[in-house]
This record gives sequence, structure tokens and C-alpha cells, in this order.
Amino acid sequence: MVTSGIAIPKIIGVLEGIRLNGAAQKIASDIRYARELALSRHGTYGIEFFQDSNSYQIFQLNGVTKTVVTDPYKGTTMTVNLSNIPHYSGVTITNVATCAGVGCLTNEIRFSFFGNPSDSLTISYTSPASVTLTSNSETKVV
Repeated sequence: MVTSGIAIPKIIGVLEGIRLNGAAQKIASDIRYARELALSRHGTYGIEFFQDSNSYQIFQLNGVTKTVVTDPYKGTTMTVNLSNIPHYSGVTITNVATCAGVGCLTNEIRFSFFGNPSDSLTISYTSPASVTLTSNSETKVV
């Protein structure tokens, strides 16, 4: 009986870590996908994060107009809400640091057709942008 009281919290902690790592890998993969789109389609693409809704989307930028990219496999828009994906249950986007300069208006990373990352004001990064995820007491930075 005593063993199960010790094992259950550890199992829950392991599951939280798996969910957190999975969500971090998903976001990292989608950031790479936005960059690959910019390189392969010779345009400006990016990823924008919405902390209030625990979501993000991949977009194409034409002038000042953002168009959410269509997922080639699902045929739906590339909008991901972590709260709606059971694999990432309990994982939240708690901090997005994507401004390279002062006055950045949105939480996004843009990629030029050369694949160079910049913020929403097209200021190139001199240090990495970051997205912080949490699940209860665990934190992961992408």
C-alpha cells in the first residue's frame, strides 16, 4: 500500500514531463516548418503565438496581410490550440519573447525568403526568441 502512494505522484510527474516535451517538440517543429515554407516558396512566413488562447498559427505575409497557411495533410488552417489536443493536456504557453527590438507589436517570428528570422518589425534577432511552456511545476523553453 505504501508503495502505490509513492508511485502515483511519480507517474503523474512523468506524464506531465512527456506532455510538456511533446508540446515543445511540436512547437519547435512548426517553427522549422514556417522557415522551410519561407525558403521553399520564396516568401515571408511566420508563426504567431496567442498566450490568452494557448494557441499559435503559421501564416504567410503578403505586404501587411497575414494569411493562415493550410495544413497540407489535414486541409485545415495551421492554427494549433494546445488546450484542444489531449496529448498536451495541462500544457500552457506562459511566456513568448519574440521581440528583437523595441516596440514589437505581436508575439511572432517571421522568416524571410532567405530563412532569416526577425520580429514583427523585421528586426533580425541578435539573441534567440523563446516560447516558455509550463505544466504544473515543470517548465520548458523552446
